[in-house]
Amino acid sequence: MAEILLVQRVMHQKCLCSPSLTQSTCHASIPLSPLPASGSELHACLCDFAEATDIDLSSCEDLLVVMEFIPDVIPDIPVARLCEITGVVEGHLWKLQMFCKDWNSHLLAKKAQMKRRRNK
Repeated sequence: MAEILLVQRVMHQKCLCSPSLTQSTCHASIPLSPLPASGSELHACLCDFAEATDIDLSSCEDLLVVMEFIPDVIPDIPVARLCEITGVVEGHLWKLQMFCKDWNSHLLAKKAQMKRRRNK
């Protein structure tokens, strides 16, 4: 119950993800190079998603952070739940889930590649 109240309070503050931030406020990064700073993966992923799809969900970032919905778990969250939390239309969230799955795969590949280089 407290989780829902916190999300509702944040939603009111963020105006249900109306696109208040433009793509220019996100510094787009490519998930393979360089690695996003630890803790900034969601921001980087949302920026890359906006760049790739012209769907700017950056104003939902705080809501997703509060729920700890980060790129590696977003594909596993029911779309209905994401809609409920963010107020974003279902189709955009299906696209986000597909994007996050690929984005996270690239991120994991890059991390593995960097680890192999360090171990040489």
